[in-house]
Amino acid sequence: MFYRLKNALTRHIRHACSKTRSYECPICLKRFGYAFYINKHIETVHHMPNYYSKDFSSTV
Repeated sequence: MFYRLKNALTRHIRHACSKTRSYECPICLKRFGYAFYINKHIETVHHMPNYYSKDFSSTV
C-alpha cells in the first residue's frame, strides 16, 4: 500500500494495523479499527441502517 501523506500512513498503522481495535459491535462483539467500518458492519450484517443515527436538531 502506498501513502502520499505521512499522517495517512500513521493513521493506518494506528487504527488498521494495530492489534487493539477501538470500536466494538454491540450486537456480536466483533472489533474494528475505524468507526466507519462498524457502521457499515451493522448496516450490512445486522440489517440496521440507522443504528447510530441521532437527531441533533433538538440539541440547541
